Amino acid sequence: MSIRRPDSGPEKAVADWWRTEIIDMQPGEISYFGYPIESLIGNVSFTQMIWLMVQGELPSPDKAKLLDAALMSAVDHGPQAPSIAIARMASTCGVGLTMRWPQR
Repeated sequence: MSIRRPDSGPEKAVADWWRTEIIDMQPGEISYFGYPIESLIGNVSFTQMIWLMVQGELPSPDKAKLLDAALMSAVDHGPQAPSIAIARMASTCGVGLTMRWPQR
C-alpha cells in the first residue's frame, strides 16, 4: 500500500504548509529541487550539493570545480597563512607595520 500526499481537505492544507521549494517529502520519498535523494547520495560531491542547495540546480563540471577551488582556498587561509604569520611577527617583535622610506 502506498501512502500519497493528501489532495484535499485539512490534510492537504497541513501538507502544503510544510512544503518548500527546496525539499519535497512524502512517505518513502525525499527530493531536493526535484532530484531524488537516492540519486544524489554517492553520486554528487559535497561541493555540488552546496551548489544545488544555493542555486536550485546541479552545477556544470566547470562550475563545480571553480566552487571547489574557492572553498579550498578559504580553508587554506587558516591560522598558519603567511599573511597572518607576518602580522603575528610584527606585533610580537615590536616591528612597525608602516614602512619608512629613506630621505633623499
